[in-house]
Parts: sequence; structure tokens; C-alpha cells
Amino acid sequence: MPDPAIRDERFPDGRHLVQAHDYLRRQLRELHVLLTRAEGRTPASNQGTAQQATLSLRRQFDLFCRSHCQVLLQHHTREDTVMFPHLRRADPSLARVLDRLEREHRTIQAILERVDRALAHDPGELRTAINLLTEALLAHLAYEEEMLVEPLSRHGG
Repeated sequence: MPDPAIRDERFPDGRHLVQAHDYLRRQLRELHVLLTRAEGRTPASNQGTAQQATLSLRRQFDLFCRSHCQVLLQHHTREDTVMFPHLRRADPSLARVLDRLEREHRTIQAILERVDRALAHDPGELRTAINLLTEALLAHLAYEEEMLVEPLSRHGG
């Protein structure tokens, strides 16, 4: 099934935006599940096997996290380069909303860079960075849907 967060076709209304955001929310939940598993503790009697399992879970988390971050970047890039310019032309009254959403994209990009640094150099910072990403992204998605679903239904994307 194609990834709805990065589908490249134009969409006739705001439903596609909600579908893409729902996909990103599911991925974010899965990211938390994988991180919790990767941080899991096992009894000392099984330490060798536990360490191997933890490393395997950590690799799985790293791959999933990098994939999720890439999908999110592609989604925001598409919004910034296709959807937002279209909406600016179709409905100039959305300028302040779109300016805010673009600022939020830059903020989320900075958080993604923090997540990437934590993955590479500071696993102790990873939970904090993922929690920060979750808070910022969920608020952003909710605001974007509140402000853009109706205009997208009127003007297309």
C-alpha cells in the first residue's frame, strides 16, 4: 500500500490531509512502542541474550525512527512547496495561518535534527527528544487540520 503521507497526487479536499496526518500519528505511536522496548530491562541471569535482544531492538528502533523522520520531512516539504503556495494564491486570507505552519515546520525540523544527534551520539537524550517531537508534532497536526481541512475542501490541494 502506498504511504499516504507522501502520496504525490493532488487531492480534491481536506480528507487526504487528515489521512496523511493519521498515518504520521500511527508511526509516532509505533516509535514510542519501539523506544520503550529498546529501553527495556531484562534479569541479570539472562544478560548475554538480553544484551543481544536489546541491541537488536535498538537497531530496529533506529531504522524505524530514521524512516519516520524521513517521511515526516517529505510530508512537510510537499506542504511547503506545493500545498501552501497553492492555498496562498487561492485564499490570501490564510497567509498568517500558513506563515505559522511554515514556522512550525522549521521548529519540527530542528527537533528532528536533535533526534538524529541523539540517535548518533547521546542515547540518554533520545527519550527527551522523542517526547519533544511528539508534543510539537501532535499540536502542529491538530492546528493544521483545524485551519486547513475546510479551505482544502474548497480550493483543493
